[in-house]
Amino acid sequence: MGLQGSGKSTWVRRHLAATHAVVSKDHWPNARRREARQQRVVAELLAEGRSVVVDNTNPSPDDRAALVALARQAGVPVRAVWFATPPEVCLARNAGRTGRARVPLVGVLATRARLVPPSTAEGFAHVEVVDGGPPGPPPDLVTGASTGGRNVSGAARRAPGPSAPVAAGIRDEGNDMSEAGTTGAPSRVAIVTGAARGIGAATALRLAQDGFAVAVLDLDEGQAKSTVEQIEAAGGRALAVGADVSDSEQVEAAVARIASELGAPTVLVNNAGVLRDNMLFKMSESDWDIVMNVHLRGAFLMTRAAQKHMIDQKWGRIVNLSSTSALGNRGQANYSTAKAGLQGFTKTLAIELGKFGVTANAIAPGFIETEMTKATADRMGIPFDDFIKGAASQIPVARTGKPEDIAHLVSFFVSEGAGFVSGQVVYAAGGPKA
Repeated sequence: MGLQGSGKSTWVRRHLAATHAVVSKDHWPNARRREARQQRVVAELLAEGRSVVVDNTNPSPDDRAALVALARQAGVPVRAVWFATPPEVCLARNAGRTGRARVPLVGVLATRARLVPPSTAEGFAHVEVVDGGPPGPPPDLVTGASTGGRNVSGAARRAPGPSAPVAAGIRDEGNDMSEAGTTGAPSRVAIVTGAARGIGAATALRLAQDGFAVAVLDLDEGQAKSTVEQIEAAGGRALAVGADVSDSEQVEAAVARIASELGAPTVLVNNAGVLRDNMLFKMSESDWDIVMNVHLRGAFLMTRAAQKHMIDQKWGRIVNLSSTSALGNRGQANYSTAKAGLQGFTKTLAIELGKFGVTANAIAPGFIETEMTKATADRMGIPFDDFIKGAASQIPVARTGKPEDIAHLVSFFVSEGAGFVSGQVVYAAGGPKA
């Protein structure tokens, strides 16, 4: 609760949107109608077992009492967060954002207790005060107690303007401007496997730039910390997680940790991979098994663990990293088979999960300059620079790919605007394939 421009929605987006359904009712033209509609939506969400955050300018005492009553009926605790932002700061923020100093400080609106903080006497289990102060990031508060151990639903703010489309997960019945003054990506959580280096690291950095909190997962947690440090240095949120994606217990523990520390993951990029190249008659069973386990079993286990969070929130994005080697490549019977299998896995996920708002797509990179391709050059006894030049000469765009090229495509697939694109395999190879 707080004044318009106090920073409520910014704080909600950063700290609650990943784990709560967001209901907003600010600025509806009819006060009583908007309160009644809000209460109806809140009641529906509580009946579904969702955790709910009501994001709106300080409601009237009657409206507060109604919300407390709804929570009691559902048997869940209700707390209040009061944004004690000085009025002059609210005025400045609103004027800078909209050109209008829209703060209900006087007249009829003042009689609706717009300046009166909530109290435990009203039935709130707990009241916290956030000092909005001058413009800047609000402090982080512990929010886990409000979930009541229930399944939760993620949410996203929609862009300002009455005609803006509603983003997945939000229950907003008419808010005409965003508290944060932006139309960027919601504060969702993404998992990128194999993210210590190469395509995975570039993807994690790009998703952090897009506004996601990113779980940087790799076999060695220590190596993943380098990517995390880069994200945090740029002002993002990230968590290094060590796990063997082919081990079901480690995968379940990793996803549970991510959900606890960052929030429920709704984006998964299955990028972890290994090479054990050899001609078929020289390939050992171990070489075959490890490639299958990391690429196929790993993608299966990670997706199975993460999809439950996506279904809970009725929104999700899965991107699997295949390869042009799926079309067949000498000396890579294991790798080619695994990468082809990922394409079938992707299409099946799209069919099964689509009705829950979850899309699944695959990217099949061509020659990308990574440590993995350098290892191939080393194995063949070719200097990496010569290896790159030789590959580029066969590519229509006359260059080899960079990890950032793939990260850019991942960014599209996980975006809000890509919700009608699912079950697709895109060959990012600098020219036509397949």
